Amino acid sequence: MKLLIGSPRCGSTNISMYFNEYNKKHINCKVHDGFAEYLLDAPHSDQVPLDIKIQYIEDCRKNGYELLYKIHAFHLFQNDWLYEWFLDFYKEAEIYVLKRKNLWKAYTSLLAHNAIGRKLWHNDGTKQNELQELLHSIHITHDTNVIKNFLQQQQHLNSITGIELFMEDLNHEKMNLMLGLNITEEFYKPWNIDYEQYIH
Repeated sequence: MKLLIGSPRCGSTNISMYFNEYNKKHINCKVHDGFAEYLLDAPHSDQVPLDIKIQYIEDCRKNGYELLYKIHAFHLFQNDWLYEWFLDFYKEAEIYVLKRKNLWKAYTSLLAHNAIGRKLWHNDGTKQNELQELLHSIHITHDTNVIKNFLQQQQHLNSITGIELFMEDLNHEKMNLMLGLNITEEFYKPWNIDYEQYIH
């Protein structure tokens, strides 16, 4: 089993899809069909208590399959026991850590998408103009809370031990080659937007 751990605005939604496809080929598993960031405890998550989620993950394994869900590093540090559980439960898994070389771009993306209320969080290839119009319509300024959250997220990401990947080095062809896949169409496309121009 290969697990990808990322951080917001670092490409994890796209790249995790390739890891899901790899796992589907090699182990008995299923992708969680609800809120993707299954371990996240936040107002915009699914509001299921974390202990119930952990029990479900463990029950899936007892029933002969692994549950696949998107993992951000900061999810694992929401309390004083989750990271230890994760390390023990997935001790046989191969861990990959997805990072960004350009942290400023990751931060400005997080700032902009938070400012517009988490709309158009991911790019399906059809809404670039809609996002740019939305960014033009509001006044975005640097936010100390977003800066603090971003730095904490990066700190947690850097504390994870695993095989390092950088979003800037990856594309559809490289993911197919790395994981021995033959996926014909890309899952998501990175937004081709300079967010800094919208920040005042």
